[in-house]
Amino acid sequence: MRVAGLSTAFPEIRLNNCTLLQRRAIEAPGFMVSGVRFPLAIPASVCTRLAGLPPEKGELFFSDYLADKQRRPYEYLAPQLVRAGKDAPVVAHYSLLEDFATVIPKTPFVPLSASPFGDAPVAEWQVNLVSAKGRVLGTLPWAAFRQRLQEREVADFDAQHYDLLRALSQQRMLELLQPVGS
Repeated sequence: MRVAGLSTAFPEIRLNNCTLLQRRAIEAPGFMVSGVRFPLAIPASVCTRLAGLPPEKGELFFSDYLADKQRRPYEYLAPQLVRAGKDAPVVAHYSLLEDFATVIPKTPFVPLSASPFGDAPVAEWQVNLVSAKGRVLGTLPWAAFRQRLQEREVADFDAQHYDLLRALSQQRMLELLQPVGS
């Protein structure tokens, strides 16, 4: 389509997109969209609201919702997969930076075939806590890391995969690394 024709067709394209979104919100609440920075599962509450709006308002509501989730200065915790040798188990490391709000998985996973080791399962999930100066303060198993977080430090980010971890100070990271009960 020529650029001149876009201005004529754009309103119809926008209306069709919103109608598609609203249909999806009704038929499959919690649907997943590919975002600019990471995939996002749309919560049922957002789907319900989107389905009840007229198309022109639904389009703006959904656009604002996506923009808000994708534009904030969050880090995205992506795993680095390593293997000590050809037959060694695969270990995944998340590196969490001091003083950065971070989108973290609810349960660790390898995003969309991102493993350089094919279908080899991840034997261990680890979290490296990293200072603002780039120094690794210490490492925790994923499960221990999640258990030690306080409820106020984590909020829902999307319906399926991600939570939002509020920025942790270096002092808080060092507290997380302390043995339980000390």
